Amino acid sequence: MTELINVVNSFQELDLETENAIKYYFVEEKFKKDELIIQKGKICTKIYFIKYGKYSYWA
Repeated sequence: MTELINVVNSFQELDLETENAIKYYFVEEKFKKDELIIQKGKICTKIYFIKYGKYSYWA
């Protein structure tokens, strides 16, 4: 979670309470190559921060 906090802090400094909330509520997920994480027609219930790798999207 340190990477996410550092990115957000580069735009807007976070207080300790907010940093702790990010550490509590955000979880790291790993996906296999070519795995879909968002599908057309489905309601998205998550926000993704991509730490590394490649992604594609279709409009």
